[in-house]
Amino acid sequence: MMNTVDYAYTKGKTKLKLSFLGSGGEGSVYEIVGYPNRVAKIYHDESNFQKKEREAKINAMVAISQNFNFKSASLSNDIAWPLAPLYDVNGNFIGFGMDRIPATTELDDLYVYPTKNNATVTIKDRVTCLISLCDVIERLHKIDQVFGDFNPNNIKIKSDWTVSFVDADSYHVNNKGNVYRCVVCAPGYVAPEVIRACKGTTYAQCKYTTFTKETDRFALAIHIFRMLMNGCHPFTCERHVTRVGSAPAPKSTDKRVETGETPFFKSVPNCVAPQYAPDINSLPLYLRDLFRKAFIEGHTEPSKRPSASEWKRALIKYNSELIECKSNHLHFYWKGDHSCPYCEADRRYNQKIGLVPAKSISKKTIINTNNCTQSSKNKTNTNSTYKSKKVASTATAVSSRTNRLNSGLFWSITLTITIIMQVLLGLYALPEIYSEVFDNETIAIIGVIGSLVSGIVGSILFNCLWAPGKYKGSYSWWEYLLSVLTAFGFTVGFGVVMGLVILIAIALFYLLVGAAIIAIIIGILSGG
Repeated sequence: MMNTVDYAYTKGKTKLKLSFLGSGGEGSVYEIVGYPNRVAKIYHDESNFQKKEREAKINAMVAISQNFNFKSASLSNDIAWPLAPLYDVNGNFIGFGMDRIPATTELDDLYVYPTKNNATVTIKDRVTCLISLCDVIERLHKIDQVFGDFNPNNIKIKSDWTVSFVDADSYHVNNKGNVYRCVVCAPGYVAPEVIRACKGTTYAQCKYTTFTKETDRFALAIHIFRMLMNGCHPFTCERHVTRVGSAPAPKSTDKRVETGETPFFKSVPNCVAPQYAPDINSLPLYLRDLFRKAFIEGHTEPSKRPSASEWKRALIKYNSELIECKSNHLHFYWKGDHSCPYCEADRRYNQKIGLVPAKSISKKTIINTNNCTQSSKNKTNTNSTYKSKKVASTATAVSSRTNRLNSGLFWSITLTITIIMQVLLGLYALPEIYSEVFDNETIAIIGVIGSLVSGIVGSILFNCLWAPGKYKGSYSWWEYLLSVLTAFGFTVGFGVVMGLVILIAIALFYLLVGAAIIAIIIGILSGG
C-alpha cells in the first residue's frame, strides 16, 4: 500500500523535507528539498519483519559504500547506491537516500523494433552503451558484489551513451559473510539454474544458491544479444511459416531458457529465428563464440559464461570494425560483411507485414535457421561460417596486450619519476632536514633511508590498490600525478611518524624516571 510522506529523518535526526516525484512497485521516489542531486526512496507500507529485513540490507549497503574498494571502483558515479537509511519522526525505518540519476531513457527503449521514425540511436551508439554496461558490471564484480535483477528498465542511458543503474536496493549483496538476497528478477533474464532451483518457491525462500556472478553474466549476454539483434531475445522463436499442420503450443521465454532452445545456435523443431533479427552470421566469429559460450556451453556449465571484461574487450574491438551503411545512417555493420544485415532484416520484416512484395527479398537475406556452426551457403566470405574459436582468443589476446601495455606504461612512468624524486630528496633535502631536527647522525641516516623506501612503497601501493585505472584498463593524467604525490606523502609521513615515535619514547622515558624518583621519595618519607 502506497503512503505519502512529507518529511524523513536521518540517523542523526536531521529533518529532510520531501517532494513527491513518482511511485513504483516497492516504493515512491521523492526529491529531497534543498539537495538537488539527492532523492529518497520511501517504501510502501510493509510488515515489521519486511522493514527489519530492508533496514539491515540498506545498512549493509551503506557500509559497503564506505569501503575503500568500493570508492576506488568509482561505482557511486554509475549506480544509485544507498547513501543512508531514512526514518519517520518516531524512528521507524521507511527508506533510504541516494544520488539522483537524471537520465530518462532506459535500456529497454533501445530494444524497440521497428524503431520510431524520429529515432536517432545508431548501432554504434548501442555498442558504446554496451561497453559502458560491461564496464560497470566488471567493476561491481571485482568488489565481489552481484546485481541479480537485470531489469532493463533499471538501466538508464545518459546523453553520452554511458549507463547508470537504479533500484540498487534489489541487488544480491554480500557484506562480511552476510548475504542479503535479490528477491526479484525480470522475466527473460533469469539464468536456467536459477529457474530450476526456484521452481515452486520464491527467490527469497529458495533453499539453494540463487544469484551469482555467473547468473549476472548470463543476463549480460542477453542484453548484448538484444542490443545487436534489433531487440530480439536469443531464446525467442517464431513458428516455421512453411510447415503445415498442428504445432506445439507456444512456450514462454523463461521455459525456452530453461530447456536451452535458442534458434540462433540450435535447431528448434517447427521454429525459426524471428524475421526482424539480423542474420547471426553477420556478426564476427569472436562475438558468436562468446554468445555460444554464454547460451550453449554455459547453459549447463555456468563457469564457461564470458565475464564482463571479456565482453568489453570484444565489443571495443567490434566497435573499431564497424562501417556505416550507405542506405541508412542509423545502421553500422561489421566490415567483414558484404552488405548491411540490418537493412536485410528490415526488408524481411516489411515483407512479412506486407509492406514490400516477397520477390524484393533476395535469397541472401533469408536467415539461416540451422545451427550456426554450419556454413552459410549464401555467404561468399569464409569468415561468415561459424567454425573457429581462435579468432575470439586472438581478439582477447590483443586486447589483453593493449591493457598490459597501458598498465606497463603507467607503472614505468610513475616509478621512474618517483625514484628520480627520491634520489633528489635523498641527496639534497632529507639529510639536512633530519640532521637539523634530530641532531643525531644515526637517527638521521635511519630517517633518510626510511623516508626513501616509504616513498617508493607509497607509489606501489597507489598503483596496486588505489588507482581507478586498474579497474578500467586505462589511466587518466591525474592518476600519474597522484601516484607521485602519494610517494611524496609517504616520504614526509615517515618522517612525521618517526618524529612522533621519538617524542613519545622520550616522554615515556621521563615519565618512568619521574615515577621512579617519586617512588624513592615516598619510600624515604615513609621510612621504607
